[in-house]
Amino acid sequence: MNTHKTAPLQESIDEYASSYEARNAAARIDLWRQVKLHMVGKLTVPEKHVTDEDLAHFVRRMGPTYLIRKIHTMTTATADHLLLWANNVEAQ
Repeated sequence: MNTHKTAPLQESIDEYASSYEARNAAARIDLWRQVKLHMVGKLTVPEKHVTDEDLAHFVRRMGPTYLIRKIHTMTTATADHLLLWANNVEAQ
């Protein structure tokens, strides 16, 4: 008799989804780091001086198309997501 609250397949789906979400979160953090390092290299400033506000301003000014061209693993969806984040940083 199955005593689980959900069906076994649903549990497997939940486990897979959690793992997938964790990988995506790690990949986004890696992309942020890549954008930050790109910015640091182009502007020749020390990384430790770059704030979230600076990074957000760079993302807003350069835009998704630039990010996609310069950060090779960047997708349109991720670039658009970064722009949304940058706009939220500005609004705060």
